[in-house]
Amino acid sequence: RHRQALKNISTVLEEARSKLRNVLKVSTFLTTMDDFAAMNEACDEFFTWSSKPCRACVAVYQLPRNARVEIECTA
Repeated sequence: RHRQALKNISTVLEEARSKLRNVLKVSTFLTTMDDFAAMNEACDEFFTWSSKPCRACVAVYQLPRNARVEIECTA
């Protein structure tokens, strides 16, 4: 889930002639904090450089369409 969301974000950024390296902030919304470790692993996979974006993670009761994760980026 997390990797796919980050792949989608990367694709959107590329279509806008940008890239993940330009991301300044990542806000992640999880319906269960049981997914927190997987989210961190995915972020470490995609943001591999030393100056990583600042990140926030929020547990929420529910997301649209029964999604378990929502990721919002500012680039």
